[in-house]
Amino acid sequence: MSIGKKKSRIQTCTFPNGLRMIYEQPNNNLPVTSINVYCDVGSGYETDKTRGASHFIEHMCFKGSTKFKHAKDIFNKYDKYGVIYNANTHKRYTCYILKTQNEYLEECLGIISNVVLNSTFPKKEFKKEEQVVIEENIKNSDDYDDVLSILVDREIYKGGSYENPIDDILYHSHGKHFEYKDVLDLYRNFYRPNNLILSIVSTFSFQKILELISKTDFLKSSTFTSIPKINPYVLNLNVSPINEMKIILKNVKKLNTSHIYIAFRTCNFYSPDKHVLNLLRNILSGYLSSRLFMLLREKHGLTYTSGVYTEYQENMGNMEFYAEVDHNKIIKNEHTKGVLPLLIELLNDLRKNGITKKEMDVAKNNIRGKTIISLENADIQSNYNGLELLYKKDDTPITPYSQIYTRYYKPIHTNDINEVIKKYFIPNKMVVGIIGSDIPCENEVRKICDQFREL
Repeated sequence: MSIGKKKSRIQTCTFPNGLRMIYEQPNNNLPVTSINVYCDVGSGYETDKTRGASHFIEHMCFKGSTKFKHAKDIFNKYDKYGVIYNANTHKRYTCYILKTQNEYLEECLGIISNVVLNSTFPKKEFKKEEQVVIEENIKNSDDYDDVLSILVDREIYKGGSYENPIDDILYHSHGKHFEYKDVLDLYRNFYRPNNLILSIVSTFSFQKILELISKTDFLKSSTFTSIPKINPYVLNLNVSPINEMKIILKNVKKLNTSHIYIAFRTCNFYSPDKHVLNLLRNILSGYLSSRLFMLLREKHGLTYTSGVYTEYQENMGNMEFYAEVDHNKIIKNEHTKGVLPLLIELLNDLRKNGITKKEMDVAKNNIRGKTIISLENADIQSNYNGLELLYKKDDTPITPYSQIYTRYYKPIHTNDINEVIKKYFIPNKMVVGIIGSDIPCENEVRKICDQFREL
Protein backbone atom coordinates (compact mmCIF):
# COMPACT_ATOMS: atom_id res chain seq x y z
CA MET A 1 0.00 0.00 0.00
CA SER A 2 1.39 3.36 -1.07
CA ILE A 3 0.59 6.31 1.21
CA GLY A 4 1.17 9.79 -0.12
CA LYS A 5 2.90 12.55 1.79
CA LYS A 6 0.66 14.48 4.11
CA LYS A 7 0.03 18.12 3.25
CA SER A 8 -2.24 20.07 5.58
CA ARG A 9 -4.86 17.49 6.54
CA ILE A 10 -4.99 15.78 3.14
CA GLN A 11 -3.62 12.27 2.80
CA THR A 12 -3.76 9.94 -0.19
CA CYS A 13 -3.33 6.22 -0.49
CA THR A 14 -3.12 3.69 -3.31
CA PHE A 15 -3.98 0.13 -2.27
CA PRO A 16 -2.40 -2.99 -3.83
CA ASN A 17 -5.54 -3.62 -5.95
CA GLY A 18 -5.28 -0.13 -7.47
CA LEU A 19 -8.04 1.55 -5.44
CA ARG A 20 -7.12 5.16 -4.70
CA MET A 21 -8.26 7.04 -1.63
CA ILE A 22 -8.02 10.67 -0.57
CA TYR A 23 -8.73 11.69 3.02
CA GLU A 24 -9.10 14.98 4.85
CA GLN A 25 -10.42 16.13 8.20
CA PRO A 26 -13.39 18.50 8.10
CA ASN A 27 -13.37 22.06 9.42
CA ASN A 28 -15.80 21.15 12.21
CA ASN A 29 -15.95 18.57 14.96
CA LEU A 30 -19.27 16.97 14.07
CA PRO A 31 -19.29 13.14 14.24
CA VAL A 32 -20.17 12.95 10.54
CA THR A 33 -18.39 11.50 7.49
CA SER A 34 -18.85 12.58 3.87
CA ILE A 35 -18.01 10.01 1.18
CA ASN A 36 -17.73 10.35 -2.59
CA VAL A 37 -17.04 7.22 -4.63
CA TYR A 38 -15.89 8.06 -8.15
CA CYS A 39 -15.91 5.55 -10.97
CA ASP A 40 -13.77 6.74 -13.87
CA VAL A 41 -16.48 6.29 -16.49
CA GLY A 42 -19.10 8.60 -17.95
CA SER A 43 -20.95 9.21 -21.19
CA GLY A 44 -17.70 10.18 -22.90
CA TYR A 45 -16.63 6.52 -22.90
CA GLU A 46 -19.80 5.25 -24.54
CA THR A 47 -20.23 3.95 -28.07
CA ASP A 48 -23.33 4.44 -30.21
CA LYS A 49 -24.85 1.20 -28.93
CA THR A 50 -24.26 2.06 -25.27
CA ARG A 51 -25.40 5.69 -25.43
CA GLY A 52 -26.77 6.58 -21.97
CA ALA A 53 -25.54 3.34 -20.39
CA SER A 54 -23.27 5.00 -17.79
CA HIS A 55 -26.27 6.73 -16.23
CA PHE A 56 -28.30 3.54 -16.50
CA ILE A 57 -25.56 1.60 -14.67
CA GLU A 58 -25.73 4.20 -11.88
CA HIS A 59 -29.41 3.23 -11.50
CA MET A 60 -28.77 -0.51 -11.74
CA CYS A 61 -26.15 -0.49 -8.98
CA PHE A 62 -28.99 0.08 -6.51
CA LYS A 63 -31.16 -2.73 -7.89
CA GLY A 64 -29.43 -5.64 -6.20
CA SER A 65 -25.98 -6.88 -5.26
CA THR A 66 -24.39 -10.03 -3.88
CA LYS A 67 -25.26 -9.02 -0.31
CA PHE A 68 -28.47 -7.10 -0.93
CA LYS A 69 -30.92 -8.91 -3.16
CA HIS A 70 -33.40 -6.07 -3.64
CA ALA A 71 -33.24 -2.28 -3.87
CA LYS A 72 -35.39 -1.95 -0.75
CA ASP A 73 -32.76 -3.90 1.23
CA ILE A 74 -30.22 -1.18 0.40
CA PHE A 75 -32.55 1.75 0.94
CA ASN A 76 -33.95 0.38 4.20
CA LYS A 77 -30.46 0.23 5.66
CA TYR A 78 -29.60 3.78 4.64
CA ASP A 79 -32.96 5.13 5.76
CA LYS A 80 -32.69 3.39 9.12
CA TYR A 81 -29.40 5.19 9.81
CA GLY A 82 -30.53 8.56 8.49
CA VAL A 83 -27.95 8.44 5.71
CA ILE A 84 -28.03 11.07 2.97
CA TYR A 85 -27.28 9.29 -0.29
CA ASN A 86 -27.35 10.14 -3.96
CA ALA A 87 -25.56 9.47 -7.23
CA ASN A 88 -24.94 11.34 -10.45
CA THR A 89 -23.41 10.71 -13.85
CA HIS A 90 -21.25 13.13 -15.80
CA LYS A 91 -19.46 13.03 -19.14
CA ARG A 92 -16.19 12.11 -17.47
CA TYR A 93 -17.19 10.12 -14.37
CA THR A 94 -19.95 8.64 -12.20
CA CYS A 95 -20.18 9.60 -8.53
CA TYR A 96 -21.88 7.90 -5.58
CA ILE A 97 -22.43 10.15 -2.55
CA LEU A 98 -22.98 9.28 1.12
CA LYS A 99 -23.13 11.29 4.32
CA THR A 100 -23.48 9.42 7.58
CA GLN A 101 -23.01 9.59 11.31
CA ASN A 102 -19.64 8.14 12.26
CA GLU A 103 -21.22 5.36 14.29
CA TYR A 104 -22.68 3.88 11.08
CA LEU A 105 -19.65 4.49 8.85
CA GLU A 106 -18.37 0.91 8.91
CA GLU A 107 -21.68 -0.52 7.75
CA CYS A 108 -22.22 2.24 5.19
CA LEU A 109 -18.81 1.62 3.63
CA GLY A 110 -19.65 -2.08 3.50
CA ILE A 111 -22.93 -1.37 1.73
CA ILE A 112 -21.61 1.07 -0.88
CA SER A 113 -18.58 -1.10 -1.70
CA ASN A 114 -20.82 -4.11 -2.34
CA VAL A 115 -23.39 -2.08 -4.27
CA VAL A 116 -20.79 -0.49 -6.57
CA LEU A 117 -18.45 -3.44 -7.13
CA ASN A 118 -20.82 -6.40 -6.91
CA SER A 119 -24.06 -5.41 -8.54
CA THR A 120 -25.92 -8.47 -9.85
CA PHE A 121 -27.85 -6.70 -12.65
CA PRO A 122 -31.06 -8.76 -12.23
CA LYS A 123 -32.73 -8.97 -15.64
CA LYS A 124 -36.19 -8.35 -14.23
CA GLU A 125 -34.98 -5.09 -12.67
CA PHE A 126 -33.08 -4.24 -15.85
CA LYS A 127 -36.22 -3.99 -17.96
CA LYS A 128 -38.18 -2.21 -15.26
CA GLU A 129 -35.46 0.35 -14.55
CA GLU A 130 -35.07 1.06 -18.26
CA GLN A 131 -38.63 2.32 -18.19
CA VAL A 132 -37.71 4.60 -15.28
CA VAL A 133 -34.80 6.03 -17.29
CA ILE A 134 -37.09 6.52 -20.28
CA GLU A 135 -39.50 8.44 -18.05
CA GLU A 136 -36.60 10.53 -16.76
CA ASN A 137 -35.54 11.32 -20.32
CA ILE A 138 -39.09 12.27 -21.26
CA LYS A 139 -39.16 14.64 -18.29
CA ASN A 140 -35.80 16.10 -19.32
CA SER A 141 -37.04 16.64 -22.87
CA ASP A 142 -39.35 19.30 -21.40
CA ASP A 143 -36.37 21.08 -19.84
CA TYR A 144 -35.56 23.30 -22.80
CA ASP A 145 -32.61 24.89 -21.05
CA ASP A 146 -31.08 21.39 -20.91
CA VAL A 147 -32.08 20.62 -24.51
CA LEU A 148 -30.35 23.77 -25.78
CA SER A 149 -27.30 23.12 -23.60
CA ILE A 150 -26.94 19.69 -25.24
CA LEU A 151 -27.15 21.21 -28.73
CA VAL A 152 -24.55 23.86 -27.88
CA ASP A 153 -22.21 21.27 -26.33
CA ARG A 154 -22.38 19.23 -29.53
CA GLU A 155 -20.80 22.18 -31.33
CA ILE A 156 -18.35 23.13 -28.59
CA TYR A 157 -17.02 19.55 -28.22
CA LYS A 158 -17.70 18.46 -31.81
CA GLY A 159 -15.55 15.59 -33.00
CA GLY A 160 -14.62 14.36 -29.52
CA SER A 161 -16.08 12.10 -26.87
CA TYR A 162 -17.68 14.94 -24.93
CA GLU A 163 -19.94 16.05 -27.78
CA ASN A 164 -22.49 13.44 -26.68
CA PRO A 165 -24.86 14.13 -23.76
CA ILE A 166 -25.09 12.11 -20.57
CA ASP A 167 -28.53 11.00 -21.70
CA ASP A 168 -29.69 11.22 -25.29
CA ILE A 169 -33.16 12.62 -24.67
CA LEU A 170 -34.41 11.42 -28.05
CA TYR A 171 -32.70 8.01 -28.03
CA HIS A 172 -35.34 5.94 -26.23
CA SER A 173 -38.27 7.92 -27.59
CA HIS A 174 -37.30 6.54 -31.00
CA GLY A 175 -37.93 3.00 -29.82
CA LYS A 176 -34.32 2.05 -29.08
CA HIS A 177 -33.51 0.00 -26.00
CA PHE A 178 -30.44 -1.08 -24.09
CA GLU A 179 -29.04 -4.52 -24.78
CA TYR A 180 -28.42 -6.32 -21.51
CA LYS A 181 -25.01 -7.67 -22.55
CA ASP A 182 -23.77 -4.29 -23.81
CA VAL A 183 -24.56 -2.58 -20.51
CA LEU A 184 -23.13 -5.43 -18.46
CA ASP A 185 -19.93 -5.36 -20.52
CA LEU A 186 -19.53 -1.64 -19.85
CA TYR A 187 -20.05 -2.25 -16.13
CA ARG A 188 -17.53 -5.09 -16.08
CA ASN A 189 -14.93 -2.96 -17.85
CA PHE A 190 -15.04 0.02 -15.55
CA TYR A 191 -16.40 -0.96 -12.14
CA ARG A 192 -13.13 -2.34 -10.76
CA PRO A 193 -11.14 -1.21 -7.71
CA ASN A 194 -8.31 0.17 -9.89
CA ASN A 195 -10.84 2.42 -11.64
CA LEU A 196 -12.34 3.85 -8.46
CA ILE A 197 -11.48 6.78 -6.20
CA LEU A 198 -12.73 6.95 -2.64
CA SER A 199 -12.87 10.48 -1.22
CA ILE A 200 -13.55 10.72 2.51
CA VAL A 201 -13.82 13.73 4.82
CA SER A 202 -14.20 12.57 8.41
CA THR A 203 -13.41 13.35 12.01
CA PHE A 204 -12.24 9.74 12.25
CA SER A 205 -8.46 9.43 11.89
CA PHE A 206 -6.79 8.35 8.67
CA GLN A 207 -5.71 5.09 10.30
CA LYS A 208 -9.27 4.41 11.46
CA ILE A 209 -10.55 4.94 7.92
CA LEU A 210 -7.92 2.52 6.56
CA GLU A 211 -9.04 -0.05 9.13
CA LEU A 212 -12.69 0.28 8.11
CA ILE A 213 -11.97 0.10 4.37
CA SER A 214 -9.94 -3.10 4.87
CA LYS A 215 -13.18 -4.87 5.89
CA THR A 216 -15.09 -3.92 2.74
CA ASP A 217 -15.40 -5.12 -0.84
CA PHE A 218 -13.25 -2.18 -1.89
CA LEU A 219 -10.24 -4.33 -0.92
CA LYS A 220 -11.73 -7.74 -1.61
CA SER A 221 -12.15 -9.35 -5.01
CA SER A 222 -15.15 -7.94 -6.79
CA THR A 223 -17.27 -10.17 -9.01
CA PHE A 224 -15.72 -8.97 -12.27
CA THR A 225 -12.14 -8.11 -11.26
CA SER A 226 -10.79 -11.36 -12.72
CA ILE A 227 -12.68 -10.92 -16.00
CA PRO A 228 -10.46 -9.39 -18.73
CA LYS A 229 -11.47 -6.05 -20.13
CA ILE A 230 -13.62 -6.62 -23.22
CA ASN A 231 -12.87 -3.58 -25.35
CA PRO A 232 -10.40 -0.72 -25.05
CA TYR A 233 -12.90 2.05 -24.34
CA VAL A 234 -10.86 5.18 -24.95
CA LEU A 235 -11.73 8.86 -24.71
CA ASN A 236 -11.33 10.80 -27.94
CA LEU A 237 -10.02 14.17 -26.80
CA ASN A 238 -9.69 15.65 -30.28
CA VAL A 239 -12.25 18.23 -31.40
CA SER A 240 -13.09 19.72 -34.77
CA PRO A 241 -11.94 23.32 -35.24
CA ILE A 242 -14.46 26.15 -35.04
CA ASN A 243 -13.51 28.65 -37.72
CA GLU A 244 -16.76 30.54 -38.03
CA MET A 245 -19.63 31.57 -35.79
CA LYS A 246 -22.15 28.77 -35.22
CA ILE A 247 -25.83 29.59 -34.77
CA ILE A 248 -28.29 26.98 -33.47
CA LEU A 249 -32.00 27.79 -33.61
CA LYS A 250 -34.80 25.49 -32.49
CA ASN A 251 -38.47 26.45 -32.59
CA VAL A 252 -40.73 24.84 -29.99
CA LYS A 253 -44.46 25.52 -30.14
CA LYS A 254 -46.27 27.06 -27.17
CA LEU A 255 -43.12 27.65 -25.12
CA ASN A 256 -43.66 30.68 -22.90
CA THR A 257 -40.01 31.69 -22.57
CA SER A 258 -36.98 31.42 -24.81
CA HIS A 259 -33.50 30.27 -23.79
CA ILE A 260 -30.33 31.87 -25.12
CA TYR A 261 -26.77 30.57 -24.90
CA ILE A 262 -23.57 32.19 -26.12
CA ALA A 263 -20.62 29.84 -25.66
CA PHE A 264 -16.86 29.84 -26.24
CA ARG A 265 -14.22 27.15 -26.04
CA THR A 266 -11.74 27.81 -23.26
CA CYS A 267 -8.86 26.08 -21.45
CA ASN A 268 -8.52 22.58 -20.04
CA PHE A 269 -8.74 21.45 -16.41
CA TYR A 270 -4.99 21.87 -15.84
CA SER A 271 -4.51 25.37 -17.25
CA PRO A 272 -3.83 28.32 -14.91
CA ASP A 273 -6.34 30.22 -17.05
CA LYS A 274 -9.07 28.17 -15.33
CA HIS A 275 -8.98 30.22 -12.14
CA VAL A 276 -8.79 33.50 -14.06
CA LEU A 277 -11.89 32.48 -16.02
CA ASN A 278 -13.64 31.47 -12.81
CA LEU A 279 -12.92 34.89 -11.34
CA LEU A 280 -14.27 36.51 -14.51
CA ARG A 281 -17.38 34.33 -14.25
CA ASN A 282 -17.86 35.64 -10.72
CA ILE A 283 -17.55 39.25 -11.90
CA LEU A 284 -20.16 38.61 -14.57
CA SER A 285 -22.75 36.59 -12.64
CA GLY A 286 -21.51 35.47 -9.24
CA TYR A 287 -23.59 37.80 -7.07
CA LEU A 288 -26.46 40.29 -7.17
CA SER A 289 -24.30 43.27 -8.16
CA SER A 290 -22.55 41.33 -10.94
CA ARG A 291 -22.49 42.70 -14.47
CA LEU A 292 -24.99 40.37 -16.11
CA PHE A 293 -27.54 40.64 -13.31
CA MET A 294 -27.31 44.44 -13.23
CA LEU A 295 -27.47 44.75 -17.03
CA LEU A 296 -30.35 42.41 -17.85
CA ARG A 297 -32.45 42.56 -14.71
CA GLU A 298 -31.80 45.76 -12.79
CA LYS A 299 -31.16 48.17 -15.67
CA HIS A 300 -33.48 46.78 -18.35
CA GLY A 301 -35.92 44.52 -16.45
CA LEU A 302 -35.57 41.83 -19.10
CA THR A 303 -34.83 38.60 -17.27
CA TYR A 304 -35.41 36.78 -14.04
CA THR A 305 -32.87 34.04 -14.83
CA SER A 306 -29.41 34.57 -16.28
CA GLY A 307 -25.88 33.40 -15.58
CA VAL A 308 -22.40 32.58 -16.77
CA TYR A 309 -21.10 29.01 -16.41
CA THR A 310 -17.74 27.30 -16.84
CA GLU A 311 -16.76 23.67 -17.39
CA TYR A 312 -13.34 22.06 -17.79
CA GLN A 313 -12.26 18.68 -19.19
CA GLU A 314 -8.80 17.21 -19.86
CA ASN A 315 -8.58 18.64 -23.37
CA MET A 316 -10.53 21.91 -23.16
CA GLY A 317 -13.39 23.66 -21.48
CA ASN A 318 -16.16 26.13 -22.21
CA MET A 319 -17.70 29.32 -20.90
CA GLU A 320 -21.39 29.96 -21.50
CA PHE A 321 -23.55 33.07 -21.14
CA TYR A 322 -27.19 32.15 -20.49
CA ALA A 323 -30.49 34.02 -20.26
CA GLU A 324 -34.16 33.04 -20.20
CA VAL A 325 -36.54 35.65 -21.59
CA ASP A 326 -39.91 36.32 -23.24
CA HIS A 327 -39.45 35.50 -26.96
CA ASN A 328 -40.68 39.00 -27.80
CA LYS A 329 -37.64 40.45 -26.00
CA ILE A 330 -34.85 38.50 -27.66
CA ILE A 331 -34.04 41.22 -30.22
CA LYS A 332 -36.04 44.22 -28.99
CA ASN A 333 -37.78 45.31 -25.81
CA GLU A 334 -40.39 47.64 -27.28
CA HIS A 335 -38.25 50.62 -28.32
CA THR A 336 -35.04 49.51 -26.63
CA LYS A 337 -32.61 46.63 -27.15
CA GLY A 338 -33.43 43.06 -26.25
CA VAL A 339 -31.33 40.43 -24.51
CA LEU A 340 -29.25 39.24 -27.48
CA PRO A 341 -27.93 42.68 -28.59
CA LEU A 342 -27.24 43.55 -24.94
CA LEU A 343 -25.17 40.38 -24.55
CA ILE A 344 -23.25 41.25 -27.70
CA GLU A 345 -22.64 44.76 -26.38
CA LEU A 346 -21.37 43.25 -23.13
CA LEU A 347 -18.91 41.05 -25.03
CA ASN A 348 -17.68 43.98 -27.08
CA ASP A 349 -17.20 46.06 -23.94
CA LEU A 350 -15.27 43.24 -22.28
CA ARG A 351 -12.93 42.92 -25.24
CA LYS A 352 -12.45 46.68 -25.58
CA ASN A 353 -12.35 47.86 -21.96
CA GLY A 354 -11.91 44.71 -19.89
CA ILE A 355 -12.80 44.75 -16.21
CA THR A 356 -11.90 47.25 -13.51
CA LYS A 357 -9.79 46.77 -10.41
CA LYS A 358 -12.86 47.53 -8.28
CA GLU A 359 -14.80 44.72 -9.98
CA MET A 360 -11.88 42.36 -9.48
CA ASP A 361 -11.53 43.25 -5.79
CA VAL A 362 -15.24 42.69 -5.15
CA ALA A 363 -15.13 39.33 -6.96
CA LYS A 364 -12.05 38.21 -5.03
CA ASN A 365 -13.60 39.07 -1.68
CA ASN A 366 -16.80 37.32 -2.76
CA ILE A 367 -14.93 34.13 -3.64
CA ARG A 368 -12.91 34.30 -0.43
CA GLY A 369 -16.04 34.74 1.68
CA LYS A 370 -17.98 31.98 -0.05
CA THR A 371 -15.01 29.60 0.24
CA ILE A 372 -14.71 30.21 3.98
CA ILE A 373 -18.45 29.83 4.54
CA SER A 374 -18.63 26.64 2.47
CA LEU A 375 -15.99 25.00 4.65
CA GLU A 376 -18.76 24.24 7.14
CA ASN A 377 -20.03 21.72 4.57
CA ALA A 378 -17.71 18.71 4.35
CA ASP A 379 -19.52 17.52 1.20
CA ILE A 380 -17.83 20.30 -0.77
CA GLN A 381 -14.40 19.21 0.47
CA SER A 382 -15.10 15.58 -0.38
CA ASN A 383 -16.30 16.40 -3.89
CA TYR A 384 -13.38 18.78 -4.56
CA ASN A 385 -10.76 16.31 -3.30
CA GLY A 386 -12.14 13.42 -5.33
CA LEU A 387 -12.18 15.39 -8.57
CA GLU A 388 -8.68 16.73 -7.99
CA LEU A 389 -7.40 13.18 -7.58
CA LEU A 390 -9.42 11.92 -10.55
CA TYR A 391 -7.86 14.48 -12.90
CA LYS A 392 -4.42 14.40 -11.26
CA LYS A 393 -1.65 13.51 -13.73
CA ASP A 394 1.59 14.16 -11.84
CA ASP A 395 3.06 14.13 -8.33
CA THR A 396 2.13 17.73 -7.53
CA PRO A 397 0.41 17.81 -4.12
CA ILE A 398 -3.29 18.63 -4.14
CA THR A 399 -4.07 22.09 -2.84
CA PRO A 400 -6.66 21.82 -0.05
CA TYR A 401 -9.99 23.45 -0.73
CA SER A 402 -9.39 25.81 2.20
CA GLN A 403 -6.31 27.19 0.43
CA ILE A 404 -7.55 27.65 -3.14
CA TYR A 405 -8.32 31.34 -2.68
CA THR A 406 -4.86 32.16 -1.34
CA ARG A 407 -3.05 30.08 -3.93
CA TYR A 408 -5.08 30.61 -7.09
CA TYR A 409 -7.33 33.66 -6.83
CA LYS A 410 -5.51 36.16 -4.64
CA PRO A 411 -2.52 36.56 -7.05
CA ILE A 412 -4.72 37.36 -10.09
CA HIS A 413 -4.44 40.87 -11.56
CA THR A 414 -6.80 42.80 -13.82
CA ASN A 415 -4.39 42.31 -16.72
CA ASP A 416 -4.66 38.53 -16.30
CA ILE A 417 -8.44 38.72 -16.67
CA ASN A 418 -8.33 41.10 -19.62
CA GLU A 419 -5.86 38.84 -21.40
CA VAL A 420 -8.06 35.74 -21.10
CA ILE A 421 -11.04 37.78 -22.37
CA LYS A 422 -9.16 38.54 -25.59
CA LYS A 423 -7.73 35.03 -25.73
CA TYR A 424 -11.03 33.15 -25.59
CA PHE A 425 -13.85 35.54 -26.53
CA ILE A 426 -13.26 35.38 -30.27
CA PRO A 427 -16.17 36.28 -32.60
CA ASN A 428 -15.59 33.63 -35.26
CA LYS A 429 -15.31 30.92 -32.59
CA MET A 430 -18.59 31.79 -30.87
CA VAL A 431 -21.52 29.36 -30.63
CA VAL A 432 -24.96 30.95 -30.27
CA GLY A 433 -28.05 28.91 -29.44
CA ILE A 434 -31.69 29.98 -29.07
CA ILE A 435 -34.66 27.74 -28.35
CA GLY A 436 -38.24 28.89 -27.98
CA SER A 437 -41.54 29.69 -29.67
CA ASP A 438 -41.56 32.15 -32.59
CA ILE A 439 -37.86 32.92 -32.24
CA PRO A 440 -36.08 35.20 -34.73
CA CYS A 441 -34.78 33.77 -38.02
CA GLU A 442 -31.11 32.98 -38.55
CA ASN A 443 -30.43 36.08 -40.66
CA GLU A 444 -31.78 38.34 -37.94
CA VAL A 445 -29.79 36.57 -35.23
CA ARG A 446 -26.62 36.59 -37.32
CA LYS A 447 -26.98 40.29 -38.06
CA ILE A 448 -26.97 41.02 -34.32
CA CYS A 449 -24.14 38.59 -33.54
CA ASP A 450 -21.96 39.95 -36.35
CA GLN A 451 -21.74 43.17 -34.33
CA PHE A 452 -19.42 41.30 -31.97
CA ARG A 453 -16.06 41.87 -33.55
CA GLU A 454 -12.41 42.07 -32.64
CA LEU A 455 -11.74 45.72 -31.81
